[in-house]
Amino acid sequence: MLLMTLEYYKEYRTMECLGASYGLRKPNVSNTIKWVEQALIKSGLFSLPSKRKLVAVNTEIEVVVVDTTEIPVQRPVCPKDQKDYYSGKKRGIL
Repeated sequence: MLLMTLEYYKEYRTMECLGASYGLRKPNVSNTIKWVEQALIKSGLFSLPSKRKLVAVNTEIEVVVVDTTEIPVQRPVCPKDQKDYYSGKKRGIL
């Protein structure tokens, strides 16, 4: 149970993925992670900050980076007798 929780936090795996690895369904994985979190908090040796504390303290944004890398997509080869402006739609078939 602890290993599953550590994988969830360390590797950012989804609960569905963890469930597949351990043979569990998503609700079971969620309940297990919550149980481990509560056990760690109750022990007093660990303090897990709430999600509210994980929100950025400094709300000023200095730099925004946007990845606009173009990736070539392999397209099927068009027949040689097909016109360049052909849309591929068929008209008037009844």
